[in-house]
Amino acid sequence: MQSKPSTKEMGLATFVVTSLVGTAFEWYDFFISSSAAALAWPFVFFPKAAFGTAILLSFTAFGVGIASRPFGAIIFGHIGDRSGRKSALLWTLITMGLATFLISILPGYLTFGVFAGVLLSILRFVQGLGLGGEWGDVNTWIVEHKSQSSKRTLWTVFSQWGVPIGLISSSALFTYILNTTSHSFFLSYGWRIPFWIGTALLLIGAFMRYKALDSPLFETAVTQKRIITVPIIRLFRDQWKRVLLGSLVVTSDFVIFYIALFAEVIIYSTGLSKSFATETATLMGVGLLFTYPAFSYLSDKIGRNKTLLVGTLWGAVWAFPYFELVKTGNAALVILAQMLTIPIVSGSIFAVVSAYFPELFPVEYRATGAGMSYQLAGVLGGAVPPIIASYLIGIYGVVGSWVSLAIMVELYAVISLVALLPLFRVRISPTKPIGLEPSG
Repeated sequence: MQSKPSTKEMGLATFVVTSLVGTAFEWYDFFISSSAAALAWPFVFFPKAAFGTAILLSFTAFGVGIASRPFGAIIFGHIGDRSGRKSALLWTLITMGLATFLISILPGYLTFGVFAGVLLSILRFVQGLGLGGEWGDVNTWIVEHKSQSSKRTLWTVFSQWGVPIGLISSSALFTYILNTTSHSFFLSYGWRIPFWIGTALLLIGAFMRYKALDSPLFETAVTQKRIITVPIIRLFRDQWKRVLLGSLVVTSDFVIFYIALFAEVIIYSTGLSKSFATETATLMGVGLLFTYPAFSYLSDKIGRNKTLLVGTLWGAVWAFPYFELVKTGNAALVILAQMLTIPIVSGSIFAVVSAYFPELFPVEYRATGAGMSYQLAGVLGGAVPPIIASYLIGIYGVVGSWVSLAIMVELYAVISLVALLPLFRVRISPTKPIGLEPSG
């Protein structure tokens, strides 16, 4: 079987667009869901509940989309490891686009009653499947195209830039809608506009990925008949410890990431406007545009584990000062708190694992292994903490719950630090090419 052209032959522009476009569009949809969960869904889908309960139900529906992500990693990781990374990446966008469109036209409580909230949760589950399959396949695709490079982490920054681009575009759009429409219009139609735009963008992204080439390493594995029937079984038989440890390392970052976004509720309760919350989210996205390449470069210089250690330690140290600043309601201090959180913690951890997780596994189940490690962390750190945070707010009030939230962040940071220590024995050298055998 003739192998596909290399990344160089494919063209740098095609490589960059394929790496970036789908992730940016998928994270755009993810962030508009988080903003809608804080600012619109409690009133549209759960208006009969008390405010604290409505917030809890809204973020529970949001959390369903996070809980489904490991299933997406299994489904689309299977497709990626069996039929090719490119095929999987096409289907992640199609899945995400369909769910996004249906959410955009979903009637609220006044039309469907409690069934509206049930349907919202189901569509969030489907949305999470697409997002869950995206990360592992796209970063596996990048790492395998750049398997000979000593700057593999730096190359994966194109996929990671999808996070800040999605955050910036969604937050800026929500800010504009909040500032230019009435409250009643926002709850009726305004919050739906970003979902309509996201649907169109995802369809464009799917077409652009159709033009890309598959991974050369995957094509070689096909030629050598190394493709296995059920990748997930082999993954957990051979490397379940790496999946678990890798997931726990990233868990605290997910907690900090989603709590910082959840802080929109706290920020609004202190007297600052809803648009201020989305404006600070936009600034955090801008910060990530710079910190992702910086920490990616650092990872390729000093190693993956040392860079992960820097980010995890900062998350542990920063938890209490962060909430102290946010609860003040002072605009400048809130901006300072947010800019020293997501751009630093996520910039140092997300940037590293985009190359690190694919490097941990062999080509036969690389997409499944990378995706499962990342998405399991998303469930452990992203699905449960927002629900706990909503519960704490219902008990102690929005501002009064900050101590409990800070303690929760600290506990997760300790877990991540403990999980990172055994991985220091897994030595991944950027100067050593990865191929058909597992690294480390």
